[in-house]
Amino acid sequence: KKRLHFYLLEVAKVITWAALPTAFFIGWHSKNLFSMLFASYASPEQISMAATLLVMLVAGLPFLCLNRSLTKIFYSLGDTVTPTIVVGITTTLKIFGNIFSVFVYGGVYGIILTTLLGALLHTPIMLWLLIKNHNFTIHLKHYFLFVGRYMAQLAVGLLAFVVLDNLLNHLLGHIFAVQTRLFFITNIALSGTIILAIGLWLWKTRHQWKVKAYFLP
Repeated sequence: KKRLHFYLLEVAKVITWAALPTAFFIGWHSKNLFSMLFASYASPEQISMAATLLVMLVAGLPFLCLNRSLTKIFYSLGDTVTPTIVVGITTTLKIFGNIFSVFVYGGVYGIILTTLLGALLHTPIMLWLLIKNHNFTIHLKHYFLFVGRYMAQLAVGLLAFVVLDNLLNHLLGHIFAVQTRLFFITNIALSGTIILAIGLWLWKTRHQWKVKAYFLP
């Protein structure tokens, strides 16, 4: 059981380490992504709406990943009932939220927001039940110490990414007279190379920033 306490802490660290820059990159290029895929079929308003919905979804990426790990911890403790009940509760809330969004207020934005809120609620409920039902130790102090150091490192990395990506856009604007599908493919591919380089820098310099996670080799 003590190893599970450690496992949850370290998995939460790795999820945070990987999910935050991933979510940022997807959100940053959400409009370019849909422009690349649907420029010939969708209006600019539809592309903007799809990009906004994608940003809303990726905001919940760390929680969606952590919820899977929390479910596995319950299973490791021999408790298959609790996660099933929690899933039932959050799913029911999402269903009612979706119905309200469709027929009363919110529309497709409300549906996505309800899905996001369901994931956000799922995490603290599962953590509370771990503590209550299994006397589980949640190492919040160690986790938030990690998050604080990582956010400082990540802020530097993402600032470098934003500067380089804007320079890339400026350069591509001179190469491509019109923003065709090839422009968006080139933009996303080269920008992806930049974010991968930033990710490598985050990994290489993690010791200097005292960003320690057991599952980061």
